[in-house]
Amino acid sequence: MIAADTHRLGLDAHGSVQSLTSGWTYLVGQYPDHAISSAGPVRALVANVDNAFLNMVVIEQPTGGPRGFADALAQAAGIMERCPYPAMLASVPEWYPDGADALFASAGLAHAQDLWGMAATTLALARWPEPELDYRLIRDRQSAIDIGLVNAAAYSMPVETFAITDTVHQWSGEHFGVVGYADGEAVTGALAYIQDDQIYIGWVATLPDRHGQGLGEAAMRRAIKAAQDAASGPLPLWLHATAMGRPLYRSMGFEDAAHMRLHVLEGAGH
Repeated sequence: MIAADTHRLGLDAHGSVQSLTSGWTYLVGQYPDHAISSAGPVRALVANVDNAFLNMVVIEQPTGGPRGFADALAQAAGIMERCPYPAMLASVPEWYPDGADALFASAGLAHAQDLWGMAATTLALARWPEPELDYRLIRDRQSAIDIGLVNAAAYSMPVETFAITDTVHQWSGEHFGVVGYADGEAVTGALAYIQDDQIYIGWVATLPDRHGQGLGEAAMRRAIKAAQDAASGPLPLWLHATAMGRPLYRSMGFEDAAHMRLHVLEGAGH
C-alpha cells in the first residue's frame, strides 16, 4: 500500500476541488461548443453536450456564510438553467453554512449523488492476475464508442447520454483510454489523462454481469500505466469516486480526499 504524503497530495477540500476542476477543464475543453468561466466562488465547466456530468458547475472556494452561499447557489442555478442540456453542481459539504439544505431547496437544487476525491502517489500491487481480455488503447472511433457503451450499461443510463465518447480518439493532449474485450464484446473500460501536474482517471466501468472479476481494475491499471509512461516524471493519481467505486480504489492504494456532493435542478433528468 502507499504511504501517502497528505500535504503533497492535497487531501483536503481545496485539493479535491482543484483536482476536479482541472480534470473537467480538460474533458469539457474537448467539445467544440464548450464554455468555461469563473466568477467569484463559482466556476462553470460546460461542454454543452447531452450528458450532465460534462456540464458541471463548481463552487470552488468557501463562500463566507449563508448569504454568500445562497448567492453562489443562485449564480450556479442560473448557469445550469441557461445550459440547453442537463447540468450538475459540485460542492463540498465541509464548506456548507448552517441551513444549507434549505438554501439548496430555495435555489431549486436537488441532491443527486455523492462523490469522494481520492488520490495516490503509486498503486498497491494487484490482488490477482490480470484477466485475459483483448485490451485496446482507444485509437479509433469504434473503441471510443465502446467505452461509452460500457459506461452507459454500468450506470443504467441511456446509450445516447454516452454518445459523447465517440470522438475520444481525436482528443488533444496526453490521454489514454483502454477498453477490454471478451470475444469481441466490450466489457470494461477506463480513461486516464495528464492535466495540470496530475494523472486524472475517469470513466471506469464494467458491464453489470461481469462485476467481481477484476476487469475494471485491470483496464484502469493499463490506462494509468500508459499515462505514467508518457509523463515526464512521477505525477499524483486523482479521481472522484462514487460510493460504489470507493472500495475498489481503496484496495488499489487510493486514499480519501474531500467528500463532495452533486446537485441538479429540481425536476431535471440526471
